[in-house]
Order: sequence, then C-alpha cells, then structure tokens
Amino acid sequence: MEKKKWGNREAYKPTIVTALFDGRQTDVPHSTGIYNAPYVDKLYRGIKRNLTIPFEFICLVDMNYKFEEDIKAVRFKRSVDQYGWMSLMEMYRPDLCEGIRFTIGLDTIITGPIDDIVTSTVSKFAVCSDPMYTNKICNAITLSTPEFCEEFWGMWEGNEDKLIPESKLILENAAPVASEMVLM
Repeated sequence: MEKKKWGNREAYKPTIVTALFDGRQTDVPHSTGIYNAPYVDKLYRGIKRNLTIPFEFICLVDMNYKFEEDIKAVRFKRSVDQYGWMSLMEMYRPDLCEGIRFTIGLDTIITGPIDDIVTSTVSKFAVCSDPMYTNKICNAITLSTPEFCEEFWGMWEGNEDKLIPESKLILENAAPVASEMVLM
C-alpha cells in the first residue's frame, strides 16, 4: 500500500464500519453472545484516541443497541441468524457510505496510531494476513474503495444461495463454516 498524498487533510474522512450481532442462532463457531454495545463504544474510543483525522463510525446491528459514543447504527438487511458470518458481507454494501471504508472486527484492540493504515492508498482492497495462519487472510481489518464495494456486493447480491455453500472456511478443530473471507 502506498501512503496517501495529503491535499486538504480535512477533506479526507474515512468511514469505519464494524458489526454487532448476537449470533447464538447461527453456525458461527466462536464470538457469539459475548459482544455488546459497550464493546462497540470501546472500539470507537480506541479509534478516536489513535486516529487524528475526522471519521464516521457505522455499526451494522441485528437489533436495537444503545451506544454512548457517536456511532451510527444501521440494521442488517438480512437475518444474521440465517446468514451467520456471511452477514459480514454487508460491511461492503455500497449504500453504507461514500469514499474509503475501513472495516474492523470487535475483537480488534487499537494500541497505537492508525493514521498510516486508515489513510493508505489502495487500488481496490487491502486485507491483513491471519496472525496464526499467515498463508490465509483475516478480516480483522480491511480497507476498500467504493469501486471494490460495488463489485464485491454486486457479485454477492442475488447469488447468495449459490455462493454460501461454495464459501466454507476450514479451521482446525472446527466444522467448516461459510465465511466472507473465502470470497475475498
């Protein structure tokens, strides 16, 4: 990734996108029923402490949650109970925001400055590698352009029934589960 060339620093306002859902009725193998609104507030505060530019913060939700911070709650379009992890595809819905989006999981802890990451220039999409399985990608954080979101969402929407069975993530000691990471 190349570093962003700053023009007017105030003109660059990325959108941070995360997701909060209960998940107990899904086939998600971990992280179900443990995250709540205070986790989203903590993530927001971690980003606010470590990002020096203005940003918008969107959280996709499966029900009404009360946030303390300046977080815009947006409902999932589809049932999380039906789609499980594949619900995270909605983080790339083109209608969520304009411009660059930085997606981040609730299990991510921000420990230092993130300006260089959030303001990196990407041609379409950037994703990190999994810290445990370095030959696999990890959805902990991604950076994507509006063009990527249009293309990715266009590939997904209307094709879910075909893509879900083909998108099984295989982890050690766990049954295969549909994951958006396979499509990436």
